[in-house]
Amino acid sequence: MLEKTLKAKELYEEIEANPDSFCIIDVRSDDEYNSGTISGARCIPYNQLKSKIESIPKDKKVVLFCKSGARSAKAHKLFSNFNNVTNLFTSVAFEHLVIIMAFLWRFFSK
Repeated sequence: MLEKTLKAKELYEEIEANPDSFCIIDVRSDDEYNSGTISGARCIPYNQLKSKIESIPKDKKVVLFCKSGARSAKAHKLFSNFNNVTNLFTSVAFEHLVIIMAFLWRFFSK
C-alpha cells in the first residue's frame, strides 16, 4: 500500500468540510500524548497498535501522526485492510502543529 501524506492545512480543510468522517490517531507514547496532542485525537501508541487495530473504524478516514513522522510512517504499514489511511506530515515544529490543531477542536465539538 502506498503511503499517503496530508499536511495540516489540508486536514483542516477536510475536517471543516466533514468533521465526523475522521479518526485521528496519535501513535506516540502515553507520556507524549499526555504532554499535549491534537484535540480529538485518540492515543494508540505504536507499540500497541497491532493489538488494537480492530478497534479503529474502517468507515472513517484514519489520520496517523507522531512528532517526527517516523512512527506514523511505520504504523501506516499495519493498515493493509483499510482503504483510507493517511500519515499527517509533521516536522520539527510539532508543538506549533498541536496549537493549530487545537484550534480545530471546534469542528469536533459540534
